[in-house]
Amino acid sequence: MIARFDWIDAKSVDEVVAQLGNGKKVMLKAGGVDVVDRLKEGLDSPERLVNIHNVAGLNRVEDVAVLVVELQTCVESWTDIAKRQDGTV
Repeated sequence: MIARFDWIDAKSVDEVVAQLGNGKKVMLKAGGVDVVDRLKEGLDSPERLVNIHNVAGLNRVEDVAVLVVELQTCVESWTDIAKRQDGTV
């Protein structure tokens, strides 16, 4: 059984980034069935699924890869800042 989740049809890259930064467990869906298979098998259970299939600028695998790398860089920076603020670095 697939756990309940919110479905968001993103319209822009900015909306995708905003959905990823909202504190919920989010997965991106770009049109493939592999995400649905993972949900059915219980491998993933996101709180929100963001459909990026129709987002201009994310219509190639390379575009999505660039977005993911940029987001990872942001997360690493935020993590470093948080560690400095709580004195663990």
